[in-house]
Amino acid sequence: PFDTSTLPWTAIPDNEKTLFLNLFSSVLSGGVAASYGGEKNDTIYFINNENTTSPSVLTFNTSDNSWLKYSSISVERPIGRNQMRPITDYNGKIYLLAGFPFTTIQDVTRNQGGMFIFDTIELSCVLKDAIDGMLRVEYSATLLPNGIIVYMGGKDPKGPDGKPVADGFRIVYLYNTIDNTWKPQPTFGDSTPNGDNGISSVLGLDGFRIIVFGGHNIDNKMLYVLDTTTFNWYEPNVSGKGPTLKRRDHTANVIGRYMVIAFGKC
Repeated sequence: PFDTSTLPWTAIPDNEKTLFLNLFSSVLSGGVAASYGGEKNDTIYFINNENTTSPSVLTFNTSDNSWLKYSSISVERPIGRNQMRPITDYNGKIYLLAGFPFTTIQDVTRNQGGMFIFDTIELSCVLKDAIDGMLRVEYSATLLPNGIIVYMGGKDPKGPDGKPVADGFRIVYLYNTIDNTWKPQPTFGDSTPNGDNGISSVLGLDGFRIIVFGGHNIDNKMLYVLDTTTFNWYEPNVSGKGPTLKRRDHTANVIGRYMVIAFGKC
């Protein structure tokens, strides 16, 4: 079980000798996106952005602490940035919503972004169109048990610096990973958050509540919940000592019955 009384950091043996640090896209060029996958779901995939001559994908196997690099991915080169929120489905496919203009490896410019679907088992990638309204970064993405990814929040990469999408929580977008379809979904409730970016979200243990934390907008509360059976927003009743300052651009994961927040900025 996850023991909250002690949270030790563990050094990875010989990591400084085997890490391909010089092959990662720099933060200045947009950074990388990362998610898990592979046949045993024990490998972390780091996906470089489009502004690099480095390998498109780097992997770290958590079972044997080994690194690998892949310069060639079949069909399409995936694009990852640190402002993207990748999602891995139940079949080892990573979904990367590129909510910004980019140019593909075939030198095709896509002004409305797109959805990269990277198969971590077959090491292949395809590029699909995204629905209008999804030109955004620093959004959150949550996979539901039925294979639908819920996208919300974020900011327009071409808009004023730091200004979030105005209706980013009043309308969420549902992407069906099974049939590659999109659907805008209105939400309800007096506790609907104002527009925000740099947020995180996780799926509750019941499989239908999305828990949203943090962000840039100081007018918002720290924690909101979206019930995906009714798409109604509410503020949960919480106990204990929470963060004093609101956090943004952080990570959030479910471990046991806990939503674990790490890193980020205040």
